[in-house]
Amino acid sequence: MLTPTGQALELLRRGQTYARRDEYARAVEAFTGAIDLTPDDAGLYFARGNAHVALSQLPLALEDFTRAIERAPKLSDAWHNRATTHAERGEFVEAVFDYTEAIGLSPYDHDPLVGRGVALMKLAKLDDARADFDAAVELAPTSGRALFQRGHCRAAQGNHEAAIVDFALALEINPRQSRVYVARALAHEALGARGAALLDLTTALRVNPKLIEAYPHRARLHFEMQKWQNAHDDYSAVLRTAPKNDVARNHRAIASAELGLFPEAVADLTAVIAAAPDDPEGYFNRGQVHVRQKDWERAIADFNRVIALAPDDAAAYLQRGHASVAMLDVENGIADFTRVIALEPNAARGYYNRATALLKAGRAAEARTDAARAAEFEPDRVAVRFLQGQIDYELGDPASAIAHFNRTLELEPDHRPAMNSLAWLLATTTSGLRDPARALDLANHLGDATQHAQAGYLDTLAAANAAMMRFSTAIEWQQKAIALLPHDDRDDYLERLHLYEAGMPFHEIQKGPPAGSNTILYPAPRQPS
Repeated sequence: MLTPTGQALELLRRGQTYARRDEYARAVEAFTGAIDLTPDDAGLYFARGNAHVALSQLPLALEDFTRAIERAPKLSDAWHNRATTHAERGEFVEAVFDYTEAIGLSPYDHDPLVGRGVALMKLAKLDDARADFDAAVELAPTSGRALFQRGHCRAAQGNHEAAIVDFALALEINPRQSRVYVARALAHEALGARGAALLDLTTALRVNPKLIEAYPHRARLHFEMQKWQNAHDDYSAVLRTAPKNDVARNHRAIASAELGLFPEAVADLTAVIAAAPDDPEGYFNRGQVHVRQKDWERAIADFNRVIALAPDDAAAYLQRGHASVAMLDVENGIADFTRVIALEPNAARGYYNRATALLKAGRAAEARTDAARAAEFEPDRVAVRFLQGQIDYELGDPASAIAHFNRTLELEPDHRPAMNSLAWLLATTTSGLRDPARALDLANHLGDATQHAQAGYLDTLAAANAAMMRFSTAIEWQQKAIALLPHDDRDDYLERLHLYEAGMPFHEIQKGPPAGSNTILYPAPRQPS
């Protein structure tokens, strides 16, 4: 390699000064002047190639590194930098070739080994990459870059524990490597250690608050852990730098809805819809926000749009059915749940929801069939078992209702509506099934758990005391229940109070089956409003 002299040397030094000042365009001019005077000097092409890289002029950089190599084939730095330029252009096969030449010329330099390892990883040759990183670490045990890249490779191979070890070693060398914290966070997450992952992501942002890549990962973790305020704040940080990131906007909207920030959620989802009007997800999520607001008409309009865009989307029919039932349009709700069943004949949710709607419509026998079908698919689902108890209660089958409520409590011991329904039945139903002592135990537990502030539970507590012939206590609880109710809702409660005052327990009586039915109907146990 030649050594420039005279004016060429002066231009070389000037170019180097400009490069140190990050004035790369002026550096290119100075190096070009030197090359014009000394066109066979490989070092000048190498220097100008580096300036072109700094200016992101990669094709020009490749040309200069190639000229340097042609003039000085043993200039390992030229091979190395041409390899790096190829890698930046996504030309990983070419990069591997050039790194290999650099390694042959400088076998004790770990940098080209690390570079080749990265390129091999891009080519999905993980074992070869790992061998290069191992060799680099052996040559330079304190190279944070080599340890960092080997950690990446180990993580890609699924060995997250070993990856964490490498990332920890890299951080011991330089604890301010913010991207290493991000990489270690992802390895922790892969192992299910979300707390450790959050700690590393937070540390990365403390070390470098401008590390944008950390926010989406932390936002996602907060979202999955239902830490809604944290998720909202992190997605807001993502959107400040990437306002067109509709994934972040969509997730921020969901977090906003969970925080009760419904107008903000609707605004975000409306923006998502405007950016992708043919994507049903935005309409679906906005519809769900409208449901949370009990804005049923807007919810149905959004679910209509989802169905128009995705006619086989069972979830859209399900949500539209819920909204219709909430608007007391039970028949349309039943029709939507029927469509869900057609789309998902082997899933419980269509049958379960149609059963609830049929029960509301007074079609308890049909509801019983659907609930039984739901139970075939999800026999241990608490909501299904409780619904079966409610239906059997309506159909005048207290023994079956008691069995279902007992099973509900086996599955979820603190299920208060099931506890209340069971206590009510055990206190008030036919004599062969009555168990006043257990009814009182359940009712006392409910009252204590709710600070005796729920009228429906106090009504049951009063009935259980009356069944035990403790009428003074029954009167006391019934009066407290009545005091919690609006005047228009007190009639049934007052009737029971009069019974207790007369020294009589309340027992359910046959109200008479509907036309064409052989069932016996009983009044439903009162649940808290």
